[in-house]
Amino acid sequence: MGFIKREYLYGLFRKIYLSPGDFFMSVAGNNIFLFNLVLCITYTTLFNLPIYYVYQKEGFFSSSFLIQSYFLTILLNYVIFSALSLFRVVFYLALLPLFFLSSVTAFLVVNFKVKLNMNSVALVFETNLHEASGVTGYEMVIAVILSVLIALLFMLYYRKYVRNIPKKAIIYLIIFQSLFLNLPVMKYFSFRFRGIPNDLYLYGKLYLKEKRDSVKMSRKRVDLFEKYRFDYKGSDLTVVLIIGEAERGLNYSSNGYERETDPNLKALGAVSFKNAYSCGTITRVSVPCMLTRATFNNQSVSKREKSVISIFKGLGFETYWISNQGVMGEHETPITPVINESKNRIFVNISGAFEDKDVLDENILPVFKNLLSKNNEKEFYVINLIGSHWYYEHHYTEKFRKFTPVCKSKFGQKCSKEELYNSYDNSLLYTDWVVSEIMKMVSNRNAIVFFVSDHGESLGENGIYTHWVENTDRTEQRSVAWFVYVTDEYKKRHRDFYENFRANKEKYISHDNLFYSLLDCAGIESPVIDKKLSICQPLE
Repeated sequence: MGFIKREYLYGLFRKIYLSPGDFFMSVAGNNIFLFNLVLCITYTTLFNLPIYYVYQKEGFFSSSFLIQSYFLTILLNYVIFSALSLFRVVFYLALLPLFFLSSVTAFLVVNFKVKLNMNSVALVFETNLHEASGVTGYEMVIAVILSVLIALLFMLYYRKYVRNIPKKAIIYLIIFQSLFLNLPVMKYFSFRFRGIPNDLYLYGKLYLKEKRDSVKMSRKRVDLFEKYRFDYKGSDLTVVLIIGEAERGLNYSSNGYERETDPNLKALGAVSFKNAYSCGTITRVSVPCMLTRATFNNQSVSKREKSVISIFKGLGFETYWISNQGVMGEHETPITPVINESKNRIFVNISGAFEDKDVLDENILPVFKNLLSKNNEKEFYVINLIGSHWYYEHHYTEKFRKFTPVCKSKFGQKCSKEELYNSYDNSLLYTDWVVSEIMKMVSNRNAIVFFVSDHGESLGENGIYTHWVENTDRTEQRSVAWFVYVTDEYKKRHRDFYENFRANKEKYISHDNLFYSLLDCAGIESPVIDKKLSICQPLE
């Protein structure tokens, strides 16, 4: 028995063993190794160098780091192409899709000057060539076609000139390079990204996981409109919910702040609720909570029930979600099922960038204006702003740089208290202007506009900055901007609602009130609506 086992192991060893001499003869005597090297360098240069140029120009990474990245990417890609070349069928099936996806990804990253992340991958997978060409022009289509032609040339050469592939030698080379070259180099330089297609695969894998989780969550949620009775007897109405980002109520002059940070909202007569608080301290918790019957003490309801969007849609309202935030990501996934309830979804900031580049909410204004021109009788809009998300200096224009000096470091801890507050308050001034412009656009309609932030912001209190900590009960992170604006036509039809929420402006309210307020203030009747929590009714 032992003899048979030894014979088996010896036979297995003979099969996998390759002497150093045979290995070097295989490498020297077959053009597959040189072919893979040329293919690897061509691919890396075509699809990664342009991205590295953008990264360097936009200040994402230093030039030396990007040079190192280029050569590391070549090492990583050589292993990939070596593995593909082991089997002809695999090589033929993989090369065209790889070049196609890589060309689309590279073009979008270069065109929109963003980093490769889950949002840019979502853009690649969820945008077809026709849609993309409408955004980027036909240059993208040309770039993709040229890339595919280059892939075809490599396939033709591989088919015609590469013979008798030494599989054992290639496998040995892959193992040796991965263990003794690639891994030590990556560990030594501590790389944060590995170029295309490596990061495309990694972020693609994360994207698909988040997408799958989002679909699962959507299927589990109950549609309240199908379960309960809802009545709306009105004819024309525009309801707008503007979700602010990190605007804390403590820093608004309407709420007693010493600086003038909301002059436009005051001029329009928007009513500010000074004692308004959030459901959570991060977007992924707060936004689903704002739009559903979830509360601060029972946030899981947003995972079981659909949002107010489905109710408006069921009542015949044209529903829109207009966002200046990301499409898909770790922080968006709990929100994605809510977004998907809306019939129309428009993502203005397709990159999903927050702090790496300028993202301005004024880009939403022409989109909103165009949608209003459709003259739908009944409309419900959710407009998700980038607002005062860190880094503040990237989210307002020079015109609104009223308070100086500003915070010029992307690490808030390195700025003085004065600089940090100046930058933050400037972002509030800018948001005040954007929100007021949205309100003006519906001023000639029967319309009500809610401007409610998802959470507040820490500006160095007790050494805490921004809002990254989940489930904290810090006042500055839970204090939110909450304004309500109604048009003259709305006041005529709903004088009692208007008088009630004006009388409630000093009362304590929270995101717990928003679901019921949106429905009740729109004149919708249902046993689901708890009028004790509506700001359009007398609050205790």
